[in-house]
Amino acid sequence: MPEYYTTQEAAKALGVCAARVLQMRREGKLVAYSHGEKGCKSKFFFKVEDVENFNLHRNDPKPMELMKPLAPVSAAKKQRKKAPKK
Repeated sequence: MPEYYTTQEAAKALGVCAARVLQMRREGKLVAYSHGEKGCKSKFFFKVEDVENFNLHRNDPKPMELMKPLAPVSAAKKQRKKAPKK
């Protein structure tokens, strides 16, 4: 069974405040789990493995497959429209 951090423990492990951990959850950078409680009293838990993995790779550059590929120069020239002659 995996171990879990509370929001405060995850914040301490990452060196950020609890509000930043909740922001990273909303951004999809961290996955949160709860006991099914709803509303402002719900508590989130974060897998220790997920937090440590995020902390390890937080400064990695974007993977190449996520970057927009460059078009060859000849293809860019073909895409330009010629202005009509007067």
